[in-house]
Amino acid sequence: MSSAAYAEGGYLSFGGGLSMPQSSSVDIRRPPTGAAVNAKTTFDKGYIFSGAAGYAWSGGTRTELELNYRSSGLKNMAGAGTSGHQRVLGVMGNLLFDFGASGDSIRPYIGGGVGVGWNKWSNVQGGASTTFPVGTPLFNDRNATFQWQGIAGLSHPFSDSVDGFLEYRYIGTLNDKFRSVPAGSTASRHSDRSHNLLVGVRFNFNKPAEITTAAAAPPPPPPVPQKFLVFFDFDRANIRADAQQIVSEAADYAKKNGKAVIRATGHADTSGSDAYNLALSERRAVAVKAALVKLGFKPAEIVVMFRGEAEPLVATGDGVKEPQNRRVEIVME
Repeated sequence: MSSAAYAEGGYLSFGGGLSMPQSSSVDIRRPPTGAAVNAKTTFDKGYIFSGAAGYAWSGGTRTELELNYRSSGLKNMAGAGTSGHQRVLGVMGNLLFDFGASGDSIRPYIGGGVGVGWNKWSNVQGGASTTFPVGTPLFNDRNATFQWQGIAGLSHPFSDSVDGFLEYRYIGTLNDKFRSVPAGSTASRHSDRSHNLLVGVRFNFNKPAEITTAAAAPPPPPPVPQKFLVFFDFDRANIRADAQQIVSEAADYAKKNGKAVIRATGHADTSGSDAYNLALSERRAVAVKAALVKLGFKPAEIVVMFRGEAEPLVATGDGVKEPQNRRVEIVME
């Protein structure tokens, strides 16, 4: 059975078609002797109707309760023409298995069922023959017995809620026994067997099965540079104790994450001349590089840059002592 997910939920199905009963050897007993006479009995082609309420499970299994009805005429009994009809009403519990994927246009299935069949012979009487020179008794009787069936079919989804199907069934019962009118004669050991072809429609009360596919993993996001800010006192390039802690954190991060590029960019506030501040920002960047080298980095791994008053963290006018602009930015990529 397919492992593909199917839509799960209840359904109703209705079908009908051709019923072709097989011949049967029937024992007929008549008083006064009660001796049994075997009479081969054949049937005309007839029809079958079926209706079922069921539930489809996600794994492709269906369970259902079915009511079916077959009718056909009797054709011949013991070599003579026969009148009357055979009508069988069946109540069945079925188990079916769907194959293929839920989105296929044609889905085969197989299954079977068991239940009870009520077989009725109406006005059944054979003509005169060497076996029955004065004809068979008249049978108008009903008999209930065990009924079973094997099922094979193809279904086609017309929409999410409607499927059509074409189906073959082989239906059989245990031996039936009928009493005649007037009482006294019996027809026994009748084994009802029939080939049946049906077409029908199934109404599904469910949502379509969700067919999931593995989505491609999204590309990893581009790396985001990590930045650490080291602040300095006014007009100073030495690293304070709290600033040294920032340098150490930056070094630990670079070692743990394997950063290939480390840039130390110096900055200054606007107090003082441009040339002086540019040189001051360079000294600050060189000081941070030296601190990183002491922490285990090679000088070639650190790029020193300096911007002076350019690119302030906080925009100010000229001559302003702004602590946040007195800094070195350690950027890692």
